[in-house]
Amino acid sequence: MVLLPTSATHFLPRVMPVKIRALALMDRDRILKNPFASNILDTIVANCIGTGIKPQPKIADSATKKRLQSLWLDWTDEADFAGISDFYGIQATVLRSVAEAGESFMKLCINKNSTVPLRLRVLESEHLDASKDYVSPNGNLVKSGVEFNRSGKHAAYHLFKERPGDGDVGESVRISASEILRVYKVLRPGQIRGEPCLASAFTHIQLVFEATTDYHVPLQPSMNF
Repeated sequence: MVLLPTSATHFLPRVMPVKIRALALMDRDRILKNPFASNILDTIVANCIGTGIKPQPKIADSATKKRLQSLWLDWTDEADFAGISDFYGIQATVLRSVAEAGESFMKLCINKNSTVPLRLRVLESEHLDASKDYVSPNGNLVKSGVEFNRSGKHAAYHLFKERPGDGDVGESVRISASEILRVYKVLRPGQIRGEPCLASAFTHIQLVFEATTDYHVPLQPSMNF
C-alpha cells in the first residue's frame, strides 16, 4: 500500500486551489460581461455535445435492443433531479460549467422506491468547501474540500448543500466519492482542482472585445489568438 506523505505538498498543484476558485469566480464574471467569451463557450458545447451524446447498444437481438433503447429514453427524460432538463441538457450544462469554472459535480440521487431510481443533481464548482484543510481522525487527508484516503484516492468531497452566494449555505457536508461524479480536466499528477479553460486566454479575448467595440482602438494583427 502506498501511504500518504507526511507533507500535503505531494497533492498541491502548481496553481493553488484558492487561486483556482478565484479564477473560476473571475471567469464567470468576465464571461457575463464579454459576449466573445460567452460565444466561445457556446461553440465548445455545441461542437462537443450538440443534441446529446447518445449510447448505442451492441446487441444482435432486435427485441432486446429495442427494449433497452426504450428504457434509456424513459430515463433520460427523468434524469435531472431538478426536473428542469433531460440527460442531454445535463451533458451541456456540465460541459459548460467545466469550461467556465474548471470542474463540475453530479450527485447521484438514488431512490430505490421510485420508478426512476437514479437521478443526477448538477452542482457547480463553488459547492466544494475549499476551506476544508485538515487530517481526519481516520488518517484521511482533506485538502480544499477534497478528501483522500491513505492510498491517495479520492474518498469524499465536502460540499455545501446550496451554492455559496445564493443565501445561507450553512456547514458543508461530507459526501462519499461513490455518490459523486466529478468532471474536470487533469493536467498534471496530484491536481486537486480543475482550471477554467479560458483563464490563460482571457487577456487576449478581452483585448479583441475592446478593439472591436471601441472605435478608437484599432484591431492589430498581433492580437490574433
